[in-house]
Amino acid sequence: MSEPLESDGFEVRVVVPRDSLPMAPRPEYYSQRNCDLLGLSKRAFLELLRRPGAPPVTSVGKLRLVRRDSILAYLDGLAEQKERRMSKDARPSRDEADRLLLELGCTPGPADS
Repeated sequence: MSEPLESDGFEVRVVVPRDSLPMAPRPEYYSQRNCDLLGLSKRAFLELLRRPGAPPVTSVGKLRLVRRDSILAYLDGLAEQKERRMSKDARPSRDEADRLLLELGCTPGPADS
């Protein structure tokens, strides 16, 4: 914080609850102009719309508009796919683990059910 200025007045601090602050309404449509609200760059947003399974796009001039619920559902689906892929890749298959143990000269234990 900056140092207080010399003055004849006084300083008052007011605590305002967050609930009483006005919230900006969420946009009904996202475009390359407001895609930063989703955490995406303009380029990433436009490339995302070209992917297979992308939500329906409405073009108005150079703007590419996508409904909020559609793009959020699509992003959720992509995140779930990534999580499934990562969890599948993180767990080595039983055959791969057995092969590694045999290479090290160990005997694989019983398979867990």
